[in-house]
Amino acid sequence: MSISDYRMTLGGDPEILLTSGKSKGSAGHVIYARDVLDESKTGGGNITYDGMIAEINVIPDTCRERLIYNYSDILNNIFTQADSGKFDLLTSPAGKVKKSVLESVPDQDKIFGCDPDVNAYTGKKNKVTISGLKHQKRYGGGHLHFGISSPITKTFYRNNISLIIKLMDYICGNTCVLLDRDPANAVRRKVYGKAGSYRIQPHGIEYRVLSNFWLRGPQLVSIVYKLGRVAINVAADCRIRENEEAMDFVDYIFDKIPEQKVVDAINNNDFNKAAENAEIIIPELISIGGISMEFWTPVQYLIERGIDNILGNMRNEWKNHENGVISWWRRHLSTISDDIEAVILDTYSATVKNCILKDLYKYVSDSLHSALDRPLLPSPKKLCGINIYEVNLPCDIEISPDNIPPIRENTRRER
Repeated sequence: MSISDYRMTLGGDPEILLTSGKSKGSAGHVIYARDVLDESKTGGGNITYDGMIAEINVIPDTCRERLIYNYSDILNNIFTQADSGKFDLLTSPAGKVKKSVLESVPDQDKIFGCDPDVNAYTGKKNKVTISGLKHQKRYGGGHLHFGISSPITKTFYRNNISLIIKLMDYICGNTCVLLDRDPANAVRRKVYGKAGSYRIQPHGIEYRVLSNFWLRGPQLVSIVYKLGRVAINVAADCRIRENEEAMDFVDYIFDKIPEQKVVDAINNNDFNKAAENAEIIIPELISIGGISMEFWTPVQYLIERGIDNILGNMRNEWKNHENGVISWWRRHLSTISDDIEAVILDTYSATVKNCILKDLYKYVSDSLHSALDRPLLPSPKKLCGINIYEVNLPCDIEISPDNIPPIRENTRRER
């Protein structure tokens, strides 16, 4: 019995920090969004304001690919407005506001006005103790919304919210620490986005832990929503289907990884601690069919190389977006091929190199047709205790170096 794939609606209201002029993404000071950005409705959703900063209200969808198109429509509207040169988008989740700018903003837009969210670990509300009237920083959250789809109901969310949000932290939040290494995350989480943060919404739930880093490219949008949906499906299989594999998985990761270790990894944006957690979580999640090797391979590639070294300018990532994330993978194939060739030269003799490369390139080409739900390539390294050299070579050469054991279909331990 594998993990269910209930297709609840996916939505979000990520926040965007604006800076003056061409700030090169991570530099510059935060400016008042209402001064430079027009509220507008697009085919994908709305652009609005949240205090000093801008906010996206995307039209929900059950399909990640269609959701990406909705985000693309909104973001390209913002980029078009930014072409005036009045502002740019800050790619860091925390930015400083000049005192003179803060003083010019009406008081009602200085206030941190959100209703307190709730901490799944304590059951208590997270209270913001600083005053937005004087605090010279603003923060960009990347809140994920999940709706209902039978048997995922409002009652299911309410009755199982602690389990759901903890699984979101273990599966989604912890993985995002590996992807989103901006030290400003730890700064943001002193105010917003602590581990376990959520709200119950009329349409379902809102997971409020992530920063807005996933707006940097469509491939990241697909990854975070996939991981969030998987967490909910695991919870549903535990509480609704009584799926033994799901229940064993939850018992195992909760037993092996204390809650506080996940909380610390997220709140401090501690890459090393998150990697230790993932060494346990990811192989188990793959073994029960929560995610596939095909999904994890490109995620691992992004983690190994670092998104700052892979992603280009945020505008270009979205303006070049066509057919979901497929074009993004295609644009990086030349870099990836170089990595593969270097590994093969180090690992295999020259006599078999050309045969392997030929098949790897075919493997990559054949994989492009369905975006993140197909493999990108075999990774040259291990992460989370899994070797990703899962390739069938048509050539009649058996290659099984001692240092690269073939991956097993099921890595789950007997217990």
